[in-house]
Amino acid sequence: TSSHDGPLPDPDAAERAAERARASIGRAAPARVQLAEGRLPPLLGAGRPLPQAPPARVRMESISGDPNTQLGIPELAARLKKLYKEKLLPLEQLSLYADFYGSCLTDSHFDSRPMVLLIGPYSVGKTSFIKYLLGRSFPGERIGPEPTTDRFIVVMQGSEDRSLPGNALAASPETPFQPLSMFGTQFLNKLEAAQLNAPILQRLTLVDTPGVLSGERQREMRGYDMYKVTEWFIERADRVLLLFDASKLDMSDEFKRVIQLLHGHEDKVRLVLNKADATEPQELMRVYGALMWSLGSVVQTPEVIRVFMGSFWDKPFQHEGLKDLFLSEERDLVADLLDLPRNAAVSKINELVKRARLVKVHAALLTFLHDAMPSVFGREATQKRLLANMLEVFKRVQQLHKLPPGDFPDLEKFTRKAAQFAFSELPRIPPRRLQLVDELLEVDVPELLQLVRQHQRGSSRKVSTTASLPHLKSSQVKAANGRASGEQWKAVPKRDFSGGAAGGGTARPSAFRPSAPPPRQTGP
Repeated sequence: TSSHDGPLPDPDAAERAAERARASIGRAAPARVQLAEGRLPPLLGAGRPLPQAPPARVRMESISGDPNTQLGIPELAARLKKLYKEKLLPLEQLSLYADFYGSCLTDSHFDSRPMVLLIGPYSVGKTSFIKYLLGRSFPGERIGPEPTTDRFIVVMQGSEDRSLPGNALAASPETPFQPLSMFGTQFLNKLEAAQLNAPILQRLTLVDTPGVLSGERQREMRGYDMYKVTEWFIERADRVLLLFDASKLDMSDEFKRVIQLLHGHEDKVRLVLNKADATEPQELMRVYGALMWSLGSVVQTPEVIRVFMGSFWDKPFQHEGLKDLFLSEERDLVADLLDLPRNAAVSKINELVKRARLVKVHAALLTFLHDAMPSVFGREATQKRLLANMLEVFKRVQQLHKLPPGDFPDLEKFTRKAAQFAFSELPRIPPRRLQLVDELLEVDVPELLQLVRQHQRGSSRKVSTTASLPHLKSSQVKAANGRASGEQWKAVPKRDFSGGAAGGGTARPSAFRPSAPPPRQTGP
């Protein structure tokens, strides 16, 4: 089959092909057979993007604020939206990207504040951590030693205190949470938004999650896929905080599986060893070593993830031995969170680049699978061979397009999704669509990064933790130390160097006069 570089004779051919591909879900079943040897088929074809229905608009207070304020650079959000809609979104719609990996991006994704996601077992202190950062309670909070938080709570900026149900949150185009409606009503009933006015919410959006429970039955009783929902939040979060309890450091198989969802997003992760003041300093070092040992078999990365130790609530420390260490760790963690808006522009560009690379690889894979199918006979057998040897397909697509291995999706997940489609009915991708993605990566992104660098040279001022969040323990101690040092300086007598005693100047105060040498002893 020959590829097309120009317009198609039938403008609705690609749309009908995509509809046939969706309708073919469930026809094919994988089997372990060998990939047939033969001539490599051509990889590129032609098609048209699918139409996108406008979302229903629901009135709700926006959490985005001014996009120029969020990204820190005028017109950057508008340029990111334009590039995504013109060069990447049509290819996502044509290549069925949403059916394999998730929903397409909306305008609110580029305008939204940086998102901080908190993950951990139950009763580890996630809700108390958020309350401590806010300096006050928030609507819908539930704190206790038992599994109290049974829902996802999005804590965001608002002019007044109010709680919003998940259905209203997912229906609002002003928020980046519209795609969550694909998880169904049972999940939306467990989703909630808490709006309030707090200093840190003017810069960040915090997401509290249910505690990870042990046991398969408890997980199934939630009524929705906890792992898929958590993965959606991880992909869109700017910072992921993994919280551990220093007094009960246990890691269940379910929590390990959640940690494995962080693969590919290790740069976002920070570890928080909470309630560290409840243990003696010597025991705390053993707990820290046990934590690193446990994570070594789960987190597959050569880099060491930053660990913050402390007691992140408004109660005084139980053990004062490591108080200075805990206060220093608290300042570093809060500074890391408050610095996210300064890096929001680079973060949005980085996420767009990763998405563009994955879309390009995905389009090449679908085109290869489509063109490998026979025209009439033997389609079912050929599809089984391709599914059983998907690793070989990945290698051949990589060689043909000279693609980096790190850009390819997870082999097992892609195979499981691809088995739901009939390969012969997959839409074909025109070369022009892939050329637009290359242009985005090679021309447009470097221009955006240059714009960000120019802006950062002119504004390198960091946010003061003490001024932004004065209610934190570290801020109060720092302010008290500053006042104490000022009072000590005022108590020191001042020296006058305008002139000496011989020149009519004021003599030095007695506190600065060198003491007279003792008289020499002349006799017994």
